[in-house]
Amino acid sequence: MLNENCIMVAGCFGYIGNALCQRLLMEDYVVVGIDDNSRSKHVRKRNSYSATPQKCPEDRSALFKQIGEFKYYEFDIANSYLPLKNLIGYYKPSTIVNLAHQPSGPYSQIDVCHADYSLMNNIRGTNNFLWAIKEIEPNIHYTTIGSTGEYSHYSNIDIEEGYFHIEHKGRQSNEMIYPRCPTSIYHASKVASFHLTEYLTRIWNLRTTEAEQSVVFGLYTDETDRTGIFSRLDTDGCFGTVVNKFIVQALLNIPLTVFGEGKHQRGFLALQNSIDAIMLSIEQPPKRGKLRCFNQLSETWSINQLAVKVKEYVNENLEISYQESPRKEYTKDHYYKYVSEILPEMGYVPTRTIEDEIEYIFNKLDIEYVKGLKDTITKNIEF
Repeated sequence: MLNENCIMVAGCFGYIGNALCQRLLMEDYVVVGIDDNSRSKHVRKRNSYSATPQKCPEDRSALFKQIGEFKYYEFDIANSYLPLKNLIGYYKPSTIVNLAHQPSGPYSQIDVCHADYSLMNNIRGTNNFLWAIKEIEPNIHYTTIGSTGEYSHYSNIDIEEGYFHIEHKGRQSNEMIYPRCPTSIYHASKVASFHLTEYLTRIWNLRTTEAEQSVVFGLYTDETDRTGIFSRLDTDGCFGTVVNKFIVQALLNIPLTVFGEGKHQRGFLALQNSIDAIMLSIEQPPKRGKLRCFNQLSETWSINQLAVKVKEYVNENLEISYQESPRKEYTKDHYYKYVSEILPEMGYVPTRTIEDEIEYIFNKLDIEYVKGLKDTITKNIEF
């Protein structure tokens, strides 16, 4: 029998995992956290660090235990199948949230070793979870975060939520998986994980959800603001996402780096709203036998527009530096529209904007502490 009040979170100390665990604990869930703490190690190897000071795993675990019932286990889910299976069998959580992915496109492109690690970590971790669920209790709800980067940003049609229908040579299709077009080796690993999850869900009659999430930004959640246990905020060339990176560049009075023409558009989602969406997925599990897939975003902006927003808030005289893109990507204007209907039907309402987060982060970061990021924030990985 499942423990309906127990949620397992893999990647519990990551950017999203840290905030999610605190939300769950404050809502009286028992949280079983798993993390091998590889993210902080990868960032340190890039000679960088989080713009928000981070506690060691033992200290953070102790702080979480002051909030609620938290159990912490340190191991690598991709290379520890039996410990993972035994842990699931012992706790029998109602939901498993898998956030334990290597999340960086640039990191996955450094060399063959980094590519291999990204593929093995992300695909094998997914496989291990699904096999353990099948062998222990297929009613467990497996939910994970995908990426809108799995799709083509330049398809020139609306990007549907996981599935779609087409008419081809006079015939109407049955429901099909919306085409994927990964933009990095990391995204290729996410595409493979999606197809693996979709296939095993069908043949084993599992209960699964994948949220194709846009770029998450910001630092605020109701819970982290109350506890002061903030998520990490990376700005290096591998793990720094564009909004957070712009804000720290502005704080340090560094020109905002825009690649190419900067007209390429992306979807964005505040950290608070990312947690809101995951909670809706937990509280409203899908039926068994079909992977539920939805697109998760709140705002759509071009990279130029983001730079201007940060500049307007911080300093009108701040320079925007246009550089040749280190990626093979299209940076001109293009049609860009993600369909996002499932989450609103579940009750999702965005509450935080980019403007909110620019102001919040500026008031929270210690400029003296982040000065050491000045060198690594301008270094990028080519791919």
